[in-house]
Amino acid sequence: MKNKTSWWRQPRILLCSLLWIALSQVHAQPPQTQQFEQAQGQEQSRFWRLLGRSHDQRDASYIKTYDRDITGRIYYTRENTGLSLRAPDQPSFDYKPNNSKGLGLGLSYRYLTLNASFKLLGTDKDKGKTHSLSLQTSLYKEQWVYDFVYQHFKGMYLSPKDVLSSVGNNYYLRPDVKSTLVGGDFWRILNSDRFSYRSVMTQNEWQVKSAGTLLLGGELYYGNSKADSALVPAAISQNYPQAGVDNIRFFRIGAGIGYAYTYVFKKNFFVSGGLTTILDYATTREYQGAILTGKTPFLLI
Repeated sequence: MKNKTSWWRQPRILLCSLLWIALSQVHAQPPQTQQFEQAQGQEQSRFWRLLGRSHDQRDASYIKTYDRDITGRIYYTRENTGLSLRAPDQPSFDYKPNNSKGLGLGLSYRYLTLNASFKLLGTDKDKGKTHSLSLQTSLYKEQWVYDFVYQHFKGMYLSPKDVLSSVGNNYYLRPDVKSTLVGGDFWRILNSDRFSYRSVMTQNEWQVKSAGTLLLGGELYYGNSKADSALVPAAISQNYPQAGVDNIRFFRIGAGIGYAYTYVFKKNFFVSGGLTTILDYATTREYQGAILTGKTPFLLI
């Protein structure tokens, strides 16, 4: 694939999962059947322990819960969301917002977390003005983690500067360019009886002992970038196949696997980290007005 248009955002460490359903029934059974099922259950338990999951109740010696507490946080965020345009034998260029740095506020109660971020003062004036809204909601269940995000930006600048020689040493500004991202990812914590995700993210649980877990999951995102006129500047439009395109829609779905671990030391201190790899199927659709002019499917790892 030589010509490429992509709606991108900076990769994050994302934990994802496959849907898991377990159905069980209790019946009066003969002793032989009960012994067989007990042996079978022990074998299954060994299998799950190899994966880091025992299917037992949460181990109080590993996790302490503070469900009645409301926790809050202030955090720094850097959102690298934008639109990238490429063509054969031509320099690629990106449309970027001018307020990628922000200050976030968050509240958590039991499983629910709400976060909102606001741009910091001190943005570069020569990159124009960007109006933005970034919201994130998370559900941190014992065995499942769900993250939902909504981001909207209006007002972008073109990077790098030297793509357009006609503007000299100034940035090419597009106050009409809008970009929206909505979607989420979900995580299955296989060792949820001993590993607490909430102890790291919301602090209303306490990881008493070191523990790790295998992670399975997926993600689903939709993005849209549009402008009042063509996204490719007229001065260089003859060099790019996206000439005349004023609306680009992006869709991405994927599944992945990962591992997370929390190391506890000196009783009240911990270090936590995780790593996942995700295989995505993505597609972009390019429009000129209401007319579909291009469609590009591709795989991302």
